[in-house]
Amino acid sequence: MPRPSLHTRIAQLRRAYTGESDSALLPAARAAVEATLPRREEVLHILDSDFGSRLLGASGPVAHPEIRAAVLPDATAEYQREVETAVLLALGRVHAYHCPDSGTGQRAGCAMVRPALDQLALSLSPQALAAMLVELLPREAGGPLAGVARVRLRLLRRHVELYLADAGPEVAVSVSNTSYRQCAAALAFVTAITGHSVQPHEEPRPLSEREQHAITLGRTPVPVALASAVLRRFGLFRRADWVGIEPVGATCLRIDWAGGHAPAYVAAMLAHPIAGLPCDRFSASTSPDGTIILICAGLGGVVSLRQHAVPPAHPSTSAAWTAFHEVLNAPNPTHPTNATNPADQSGSPAPSSGVPGPSQTTGAGRDTDD
Repeated sequence: MPRPSLHTRIAQLRRAYTGESDSALLPAARAAVEATLPRREEVLHILDSDFGSRLLGASGPVAHPEIRAAVLPDATAEYQREVETAVLLALGRVHAYHCPDSGTGQRAGCAMVRPALDQLALSLSPQALAAMLVELLPREAGGPLAGVARVRLRLLRRHVELYLADAGPEVAVSVSNTSYRQCAAALAFVTAITGHSVQPHEEPRPLSEREQHAITLGRTPVPVALASAVLRRFGLFRRADWVGIEPVGATCLRIDWAGGHAPAYVAAMLAHPIAGLPCDRFSASTSPDGTIILICAGLGGVVSLRQHAVPPAHPSTSAAWTAFHEVLNAPNPTHPTNATNPADQSGSPAPSSGVPGPSQTTGAGRDTDD
């Protein structure tokens, strides 16, 4: 049997972490092969090596940073890492908003991540986007600040962007292939859960005093380099029935899931010298309940990996999902400020929910065609 080409091997390796379709994956793999031509022999040597000893503290084999950046780039800007950390922790709470008719498990919720240098695009189901926005968008109606300080939503043509109000416009995470109608339904869900109405055409709102105070106390609960790197490899969990992610202490990122890959496989992939976490030294141990603790010294943090056999309990959010589907399926609604209806990407008219249509938004977004 002929040996696969380097292009094929790089594509298969990257797909394991990202879940990308061929239309996105093959150009990325081709670019990676071209960028690493001067180090071709080094790449082949590492791909042929047994790197399992890295889980036991061995340092080798170590890939050159140029190889890693070409195959699966990590964010380098601190603000970009921060917004990706916020998105990861929100994505890890999606399972708590179970949609009874279609489900919001990660198998359907996050199908793909597309990492580029200091850019990231996700492919989410509309239900997953709705649940994630409940966790992300800040609100403080008569109580303590909920959501994540500084996070804002920008609705653009064919996608939405989650960004930080006090960072540049290039700092964002894109959610690709999201229509006006789907975004409006997601915001209707947010309003039904929180009682807080979100108007993207009013963004960017200035930071509130409570947001500024929260930023002063501490921006993120876990090392952002570690959390950002995990999000960029979220394809490792795309076949799971559900995924829960939460910080434990100041340095530990706990990941629980059911179905999908075993913890040993996930730990080994996270330690891969080319496409794994950007760390050259790991140490792994297994607890009696099967949890694998992966210490990533170079990232200043720890990843806890545990697989479960049963699904978690879900609170009742049926009324909010009813509001979501009413907007998503509304026949010929008219936005009050438009003489004609803005159309979503399928050509059907978009619903009225206080969300501006794509023609009303401003800013140059990054189109992410899937």
